[in-house]
Amino acid sequence: KTIQFFNLRSDNLLVSDLKHWLDLVQIITKLRESEFYLSLGKTAGQACKIMGISEQTYYRWRNEYGGMDVTQARMPKEI
Repeated sequence: KTIQFFNLRSDNLLVSDLKHWLDLVQIITKLRESEFYLSLGKTAGQACKIMGISEQTYYRWRNEYGGMDVTQARMPKEI
């Protein structure tokens, strides 16, 4: 049985908004992952290399989304 979480028809929810929300969740997850590596004594550069992102991307994400939790990532609103 398939569970449908979202109605992706264009009259209810824009697919691009859903993609943006999923990207935001992935960014916040990467930031939490980086905190784990930093707690192990790794440098930011080493943590970024392990995660496969650049340091510049890490610091940009940290400035924009550093205090957020995955539960704070808001779902896109229906039109």
